Amino acid sequence: GQVVRLTLETTGEGDDAGWGQPDLVRPGVRPVVPLVTAAARAKNLIYILIDTVRQDAFSVFNKTSRVQTPAFDDLVTSSLIFTNAYNNDNWTKPSVATILSGLYSSTHGTTGKWSMLPREVTLLSQHLKAQGFATAGLIANGYVSGKFGFKKGWGTYKNYIREDLPPEAPHLYADALAWLNKRGKERFFLYLQTIDPHVPYEVPSEFLKPYFEGPYQGTLGTSVTGYETKDWLDGKRKLSQEDKDYIRALYDAEISYHDHHMGAFLHALEEKGLLEDTLLVVSNDHGEEMFDHGKIGHGHSLYDDLLRNPLLMRYPRFLPVGQQIKAPVETVDLAPTMLDLLGAEPLKQAEGGSLLPTIFGYPPLGESYTVSEQTERGRVVRLGPYKLVVRKASEQLFNVDEDPAESRDLIESHPVARRACEIYLGEALATPTKSARLAGAARRRKMKVGDSPMDKELHKQLEALGYIE
Repeated sequence: GQVVRLTLETTGEGDDAGWGQPDLVRPGVRPVVPLVTAAARAKNLIYILIDTVRQDAFSVFNKTSRVQTPAFDDLVTSSLIFTNAYNNDNWTKPSVATILSGLYSSTHGTTGKWSMLPREVTLLSQHLKAQGFATAGLIANGYVSGKFGFKKGWGTYKNYIREDLPPEAPHLYADALAWLNKRGKERFFLYLQTIDPHVPYEVPSEFLKPYFEGPYQGTLGTSVTGYETKDWLDGKRKLSQEDKDYIRALYDAEISYHDHHMGAFLHALEEKGLLEDTLLVVSNDHGEEMFDHGKIGHGHSLYDDLLRNPLLMRYPRFLPVGQQIKAPVETVDLAPTMLDLLGAEPLKQAEGGSLLPTIFGYPPLGESYTVSEQTERGRVVRLGPYKLVVRKASEQLFNVDEDPAESRDLIESHPVARRACEIYLGEALATPTKSARLAGAARRRKMKVGDSPMDKELHKQLEALGYIE
């Protein structure tokens, strides 16, 4: 649990003394990772991605959270919980591309506003459809669309933003249940990406009441748009403390609103008996800054408010129930892990690795760490309790276990921890594929990325979500 400097020295005649490749070996017998046999494999996969929800909104990750999420809290009791899960990017397009492909952002390259997912990238939807799964993608974010290369491998596909359909949670969950009602005995993969609590922050008044006593006396309306938050970021609008409290209340209320409808969906799944043989995964794609470091929104920084993932996996037939995995894990590992649990063929191109050894206490051959990116503007490595943020002109170091608010920069006072993080970040950038990394075989890939032309309609839709200036 500590970062130390280990100095090795040799002595010998002339130039004959030298080092090969020293290793640090943990004592003890390694536990055996259980095999996912045909009888133990999950039949189906349901992935719920809650766009823009913060990890610390949920009480299992933050005991002081005021946000009411009874459905999520109930799900925790029958799930495996990852307390240090990290997204590999800080906004939707590259983050979802990583989740669905098992590739780092720097490899798939889908990191710009107009960039299009390379054709050579195989998505989980394509991979499972080729193995006989029925597939459905119900998505309420305009960036995860055919316009940017994501409409691949889906037997049923809806993008609620692109198709001008109501994007709120009850509509997605109702469509999901309708799709499930048509399924026979075939295996299926259902991917749901809801947009609550993304801007615009707008929610029925009954969900807002627990978070804002009111009446609100400020200049904002019943909803807050991306235009308004951007005006504040650009210095064109001033917000009072009451305004900020009101915005945070709307955001928290959106989380409760989504949780209410997710709970109804999960209850329906239970009544249908679908949860027994289905792997259920719940995550985000990134969080949202709420004035924590002088900003609001996402995509512009690398704080944990954006990078942390409230990751749950539920499959009691095989996965430990209620266990908390404290080792740092990253979303590039999700596709390989889910395929393992489904007993499906692995994704040959994936750079991540299955989390089953971590889940069942198998010590890693190398140190566990995660890497996150912000296009070309910055990178993060999380190593033990330390988090190093590297930008072109600066570096910051935080101990996020002791300082979760990331308010104390340790870059000058902890040179050994800084150097250790730099070494592991360099290793990850040089060799993203984890199997090759552990084998000491350097290998680097970078895919060719094109841009998608922007029509006026899509420009308007993405502008309304606060993505386009």
